[in-house]
Amino acid sequence: GLVPAVAMEANAPGAVLHLAARGLGAAVLSASMVEGAPELRALRLEGTSVRGVLALVTRKAPPSPALAALLAHCE
Repeated sequence: GLVPAVAMEANAPGAVLHLAARGLGAAVLSASMVEGAPELRALRLEGTSVRGVLALVTRKAPPSPALAALLAHCE
């Protein structure tokens, strides 16, 4: 399976969103947090038992190789 190499963590959703927007990682957040952020995209995570929409948030620019591997695994 996928084994992420965690280099940094953030607890505040706004900070996590900002890191994803800068290309410094991906975030699992409510899809509603991406509204109004045109530089980001949200991918619906299927098979979750969370009420509401859970999304993996990344910047729209081409992904790094590590992010591309994560996206391929999630899609």
